[in-house]
Amino acid sequence: MSPWTRSPRVSWATTPPDFHHLRGPRRNLGVGDPERIEVVGENPADVRVDDFRPSSAASILFRRRLPSQLYAYISGELVLTPRVLPDQCTGCRECLTFCPAATIRLVDGKAWVDEAGCIHCLCCHEACGYRSIRLKQRPVGLILRGGSRVYAGVRKLVGGRKK
Repeated sequence: MSPWTRSPRVSWATTPPDFHHLRGPRRNLGVGDPERIEVVGENPADVRVDDFRPSSAASILFRRRLPSQLYAYISGELVLTPRVLPDQCTGCRECLTFCPAATIRLVDGKAWVDEAGCIHCLCCHEACGYRSIRLKQRPVGLILRGGSRVYAGVRKLVGGRKK
């Protein structure tokens, strides 16, 4: 199976992108060339856990304690959405090339993201060499994320005093 095979809703706008010319590495967002990535330490195949599943404890706790509509609302508020800054957008079409959902188009020579179809992969944000795509956080999400940082800080302080 090709790594470019996607579900029916997600397909590359054109052909699978050539990652070697990404501007992300020039912005310190990674190497850009998989051949240049060196794994240091254990061989990943030797430490693979076949039955590994990410922890879902937090989401299960929230799901059990919150009504489903409230849980869905809060989950939606935590999603980051790309927003194009028209004054900085040059219309280079890089974001269009890398959007797997094909939800970006040029409007008046500037990129525009159709939020309804966006899958929030943030490929456009990484691909934009002009930094004209910012990540938008909804107000409730900002409050929730800020509150979690405060909680973590307080917990660290309290935990440090117990010794």
